[in-house]
Amino acid sequence: MHLVLGARGGETYVVRASAGGPLKVLRPFLLPDGRAVVQVVHVGPGLLGGDELRVSVCVEAGAGAVVVSQSATKVLGMRLGQRACHRVTLLVHEGGALEYYPGLVIPFAGAELLQDQEVLVEGGGRVGVLDLWAAGRIARGEVGRFRRLSARLHVKIDGRPVYADALELEPITRPVEGWGLLEGHRYLASGYWQWGDVPEDMVQEEGLLLAWGRTAGGGTYLRALARDGLAMREALGRVLQTWRDLWGLPPVDLARYSSA
Repeated sequence: MHLVLGARGGETYVVRASAGGPLKVLRPFLLPDGRAVVQVVHVGPGLLGGDELRVSVCVEAGAGAVVVSQSATKVLGMRLGQRACHRVTLLVHEGGALEYYPGLVIPFAGAELLQDQEVLVEGGGRVGVLDLWAAGRIARGEVGRFRRLSARLHVKIDGRPVYADALELEPITRPVEGWGLLEGHRYLASGYWQWGDVPEDMVQEEGLLLAWGRTAGGGTYLRALARDGLAMREALGRVLQTWRDLWGLPPVDLARYSSA
């Protein structure tokens, strides 16, 4: 999937959108400030062994967008030696702004997923990325029964690396619920924003561990562990809304556009 967003008359519009295989791009919704909400749909049953999805989003100067997935991403079980790959490239030009929220990833028993996200920002551009993961199909008792989850996030500003993140879960070698990993939690989140200041106080709720901080390059990172996926989603929604209010962004009910 390749998506280019531009600005015209104070509003963001789709310059070019092309998608193949199971990916589809729906018509964007405009926000009060002219930014656009763009939904991405996966019309297949989920990611299968041997699948490789490539997603690129480019935001031109003056454009602003919130890109979301309409539903959770399911990674189905696969044969030994097989894996699914998800490669994402986000490019934000100077004066552009992009929030990329792909939704919850649910690995089935026997699933293996490699994800790589590269975020390229020109000076003055703004970007936010939030990934959500389940430790398996919780209701079916498949916690920690996937083979491997490997995710990488690299952020560069004007070609200079400013942030890198890695998630490596391989239950065969180390149970994901053990010490130093999820420790009884079944959902996790990882995010990064190159945007603006955030409050220093923490919001903590029962069953949820939430932390964030500032990087040397002026970005904000976030980590969360939760026992309940809905509670995590609602808490992160409140945090994001607080931050977006501080940044002067219009309210966005992400639940309206995404069920993930």
